Amino acid sequence: MQPTGLRAAPQQRPPERFRRIIVPLDGTPVAERVLPYVQYLASWSNADVTILHVLFRPQRPQAGNDTVVYPDTLHDRGHSLATAYLAEVARELTEAGLATRTVVVAGDTIKVITTHAAHGAFQLIAMGTNARPLLSRLWRESITERLTAESRVPLLIVNARLNRQKYEIPPKPRGLVIALDGSGTARRAIPYALSLAAAGSLSVTLLHVIKGKRRKQNERVTPDDHRDRNGATGRRLEILSRRFLDLGIPVQTMVRYGPPAETIVDVQHELKDHIVVLAARSRRGLRRTLLGGVVDRVVQYAADPVLVVPVRGWRQRDPFSIDGTSAAGGQR
Repeated sequence: MQPTGLRAAPQQRPPERFRRIIVPLDGTPVAERVLPYVQYLASWSNADVTILHVLFRPQRPQAGNDTVVYPDTLHDRGHSLATAYLAEVARELTEAGLATRTVVVAGDTIKVITTHAAHGAFQLIAMGTNARPLLSRLWRESITERLTAESRVPLLIVNARLNRQKYEIPPKPRGLVIALDGSGTARRAIPYALSLAAAGSLSVTLLHVIKGKRRKQNERVTPDDHRDRNGATGRRLEILSRRFLDLGIPVQTMVRYGPPAETIVDVQHELKDHIVVLAARSRRGLRRTLLGGVVDRVVQYAADPVLVVPVRGWRQRDPFSIDGTSAAGGQR
């Protein structure tokens, strides 16, 4: 761990990016596990919260001359129950000082969530999940896995299986762990982390993971390792850390060796009450099922929230390039 120095004097804060948050709920404690974190984030950014419940689309028969079509009593009953349930959740959030509205829609769950988030100009999807092991993914993808692959809106994901006890209120997050690997893809998460850290007065840890075998505490470092750690990697982290210091955000840097997902989770566990922030392109299909992905494994083993910034389809310039040279040190 290498602290980057003294905290700089506060300057102009970045624009808030999470002013509208959508929270899909299905009535289970697993989904509701994200609600305490929604309260924290919404209060930091003065955000509006929309709670969404998706019903199965009713199957209505095609009406002919001799066909009598009766009202879908089961669907209507489900709509009434969902409306009452969301009203109760909204009441609790409103009493906490949050501007809250509810929406009940019938249709395909993934399509409804992604379409509603995109067309409603939401900046964040917040949801709880019960992350599944590899063997379960052989049969079908979960809603969370499909959303991380298809959504173009950032997702805040809480693994309810590991995130404390059912009725225990989690403490306020104290900081962010931003996962980096030297690529432009990973740096796409930086603008969101800047805004979140400024809004919540959070400390930041820039974690650069070098893929390979784990290094023991007293293991000898080769000249190549030393040159990489204090050369290109160090320059990248120094450039990025100055972005946070210029906004008065305390920041430290780490360089770790090991499997990316496991290393990220280990650091989050060491620091405690930190949100992991990472950007990634998710695998799909059989390749994802068999090989998995960093995002999937981090969500599966993280006890605290994970903010996933999707970069699927992005073609913009690297926002952290400097004088035509990327933060990675190469000419663009």
